[in-house]
Amino acid sequence: MERLLTKARIPCGKVKDFDELSGDPQLQQRGMFERANHPVYGAVDSCGFPIKMSEAELKVRSGCPELGQDTEKVLKELLGYNKTKLTGLRKRGVIPG
Repeated sequence: MERLLTKARIPCGKVKDFDELSGDPQLQQRGMFERANHPVYGAVDSCGFPIKMSEAELKVRSGCPELGQDTEKVLKELLGYNKTKLTGLRKRGVIPG
């Protein structure tokens, strides 16, 4: 398929999974992979930042959050939900309780 698309002058490329990416020597040389600590899974490897800047130290600080881990924080701090509204959502099973 890639050959056909390229022949038709349509930009394309394979979408690689993490195992394929982490085995790529060019990406390894560029320092594209970082290890982060996850509260449940421990040390996990992940892709780092694709853009490198000489005066900015961009680092992966933690593993991905668990499903719903930040729900209450988002509802309170960003949407202004109060304790009563959160309790109502929990009782209706909208958010975990």
